[in-house]
Amino acid sequence: MIRSLARYVRLNARLYLKGEAPVVVYSKERTGSVALYKSLVAAGVPAIATHYLDPAKIAEGKLSGSARWASKHVVQPRRRAKFITLVRNPIDNLLSTFARNEFVDKPRARGLSAEAALAVSPEELDNRFNRQYLDGGEYRRELDWFEAEFQVALGIDPFAHPFDASLGYGRIADGPFEVLVLRTELSDDVKAAAVADFLGLADFAMSHGPITVSGAPGATGDSAKYQEHYRQLKRHAVIPQHHWDVIAGSKVARHFIDERELAESRAKIQVGDRSSSNLAYLAK
Repeated sequence: MIRSLARYVRLNARLYLKGEAPVVVYSKERTGSVALYKSLVAAGVPAIATHYLDPAKIAEGKLSGSARWASKHVVQPRRRAKFITLVRNPIDNLLSTFARNEFVDKPRARGLSAEAALAVSPEELDNRFNRQYLDGGEYRRELDWFEAEFQVALGIDPFAHPFDASLGYGRIADGPFEVLVLRTELSDDVKAAAVADFLGLADFAMSHGPITVSGAPGATGDSAKYQEHYRQLKRHAVIPQHHWDVIAGSKVARHFIDERELAESRAKIQVGDRSSSNLAYLAK
């Protein structure tokens, strides 16, 4: 509590006394935003991070202190600020988000232990992914984050601005807000150079400290306690053709991902009916 209070005092001082534009890492979940935020803090940048700034969520009291601070002091009064948002390949993002929800977020909300969350059979996990996440339409919320969240909060339509998918990053300037859009898959060196140029930093590097707390924000699926379930999911997930068409035809895929990368994603996963051959691994 004391640490959080001190952080907001520093943010207010830098905003109101020094006139510095705050930096907000405002990105969808499971895109590498935590690693970027921690790197900015390590470099002494007055940054905060949030996945949500939707005014409706603010009113419902569902957002973090960082989100409430950014909404009150930056977004609502439309003060000068710099936002950084990351965009990850939608297939990888959806699988990562589903796994995190299944093995960390939902069990935590239900008071279940990490061990209890892992006590799920491959058949049940496959059923949850297909019946709840895909057929239930949960995955569409992830695809629509820019329209339902980013555009609502900032009043900026990112799809109305050009983006060079081959370059992997781009800028948007709209009133007092400047936005840097970064692809998650860029190398650390390219990300660091783009961020340094955007923020006018003489030097900046991505720093990756170890995350040892189970379920901590920023922990990758491949390093989490549920890593084996996650690897099995990535290896054997079957996405029905009609759901693949929604993913590939979404605005986020068409605007930020080029045809070559989409084709490569299509080749890595199983798209089609969940036939007995597709699900043979479940019997092993």
